[in-house]
Amino acid sequence: MKTNRAIFINPGNPESIWNAELTGAVATVTATEIDRVLPCLREAEKLRESGYFVAGYIAYEAAPSLDPKMTTHPPSSLPLCHFTAFEKMRKPSPPFSKESGFAISKLQEEISDDDYLARVLLVKDLISRGDVYQVNLTYRLRGRFEGSSLTLFSEILEKVDFPYCAFLDSQEWSILSFSPELFFHVKGNRIKTSPMKGTAPRGATEEEDVKREKELSESLKNASENLMIVDLLRNDLGKICLPGSVRVPSLFRVEKYRTLFQMVTDIVGELSGRGSLEEILRALFPCGSITGTPKIRSMEIIREVEKSPRGVYTGAIGLLMPTGESIFSVAIRTATVLKKARLVEFGTGGGIVFDSSPAEELEETKLKSLFFRSHDSSFSLLETVLYEKGKGFFLLEEHEKRMEEGATYFSFPFQKSEFRKSLEKAVTGLRWEKAVVRILLDREGRFSWTVTPIKEEEIRPWTVRVIPADFDPSSPFVLHKTT
Repeated sequence: MKTNRAIFINPGNPESIWNAELTGAVATVTATEIDRVLPCLREAEKLRESGYFVAGYIAYEAAPSLDPKMTTHPPSSLPLCHFTAFEKMRKPSPPFSKESGFAISKLQEEISDDDYLARVLLVKDLISRGDVYQVNLTYRLRGRFEGSSLTLFSEILEKVDFPYCAFLDSQEWSILSFSPELFFHVKGNRIKTSPMKGTAPRGATEEEDVKREKELSESLKNASENLMIVDLLRNDLGKICLPGSVRVPSLFRVEKYRTLFQMVTDIVGELSGRGSLEEILRALFPCGSITGTPKIRSMEIIREVEKSPRGVYTGAIGLLMPTGESIFSVAIRTATVLKKARLVEFGTGGGIVFDSSPAEELEETKLKSLFFRSHDSSFSLLETVLYEKGKGFFLLEEHEKRMEEGATYFSFPFQKSEFRKSLEKAVTGLRWEKAVVRILLDREGRFSWTVTPIKEEEIRPWTVRVIPADFDPSSPFVLHKTT
């Protein structure tokens, strides 16, 4: 079950080491049992030392192989550890595939909103009792998948600017990762990690953007959440670094992405030994930003509270270079496609602390998964157009422009001529003087419609009441008209 292709891409920094398309697979090492994980890591290291480019992942459930005190769910159907050696590396040049289509449908959370809120309250209760300081609580979205996972990767890549995007593809599965978080980067004897804690949505205007960035940078709740993980990772790095060499050159930096802001801290150190993959993972894995603190107790709580294994999500994805340089991301914002079962799974979550608001935590999980949800083909673009005999369609060009903009954003095929032709078909033979045409466009570029008459006797004053409700103005489902 070798990986046929591996792509690593940093859309915003073409000079980053995280820009590599690997081909010419020559060998694969994999582990499906806990006692095979360490041999798998050692074999991957040997392949790198033999001059190959080695790419792969370590699943979250591999953690007990590195420290038996760590507890997880039983593994998913994917290998716990999987690495492939490649002969050739070149700079990636997206788009990688648009020849085949894809469809995601029936994408649903594995737990209800109420269940997630109850789990947050349970974790907050454990924090208040002194069991832990922070727990990273996650859940999975699952749906049907048809078509090309590489096309899906290419389409999402056009809409995100996260620095650690990766695509791993085998005969049985594909991993699509759009991670913003560096797990570790080793070059020479220097190691760097950049934990990410603290999230805020982008604003709809420049003024609102500035306001939200400032609010995140000044948020005591997010800063304390970030600092807890920074302290944990400093201690983890201290296990493998020279005494006194671990330092924090950048604390609580706010990074801007297309859909959100993230609070990031950089931690660096000088390795005291050889810095093998096994040594580094024994000290750092899983990353504290996706467990909580203290790590062992947080993982126990995760095992008790979460419903299913995480798989590759919140594990690590990375690249070992023949030069000795290595780089791994924290596998968040990550999807897994199971080809034979025709299923897709995507994980989302967030860190829970003492003063977390359950409703805000739930909203954050939805914000983090928004870029993936928008590719669910079970929704359509929508326009509601007024038609009047003798006058035609009201504001036709404006409706056409709005649907075209939505189609461009969500990568729906759209042809103006077909849009107008469909509207004309909808009103052909119409008996009424006025009607409303509700026209839909699906992911395959197909139009459908319903026609509702407007009768003169039904035109009368209506009394309406405006109910204030919070919403995210930056959501594409607010900015674009959909079902």
